[in-house]
Amino acid sequence: MSSGVKTNTQSLELLKKAKTKGIFSIILSGIGGGLTGTPIGTSIAGGDPNWTLAGIGIGCFAIALPIAISTDKNIKQAVENYNSSLNPTTLNHSKPELNIIANVQGAGFSINF
Repeated sequence: MSSGVKTNTQSLELLKKAKTKGIFSIILSGIGGGLTGTPIGTSIAGGDPNWTLAGIGIGCFAIALPIAISTDKNIKQAVENYNSSLNPTTLNHSKPELNIIANVQGAGFSINF
């Protein structure tokens, strides 16, 4: 994180919350994938699958999805909050100027920002 975000406590808290939620969502999704994939693999291999595990895995996905969506919203909100706190005069909104110049040394172009 840049030092600017560290000085904006509200944005920093939103990013920390998003990081925690994101890690939890990834772990829950991984567990869900394992629990869902194991019975499917067992079924493909011709064994006797435990479909209860697949149901629990799908439940893990169902819990992880809204958490992942919330994580994304927290990140977007942190960025919007940080950007809105910036001083607009510190941003360079000027358009570059292209000028043709000629002097005793010759002719050329000048770009001013």
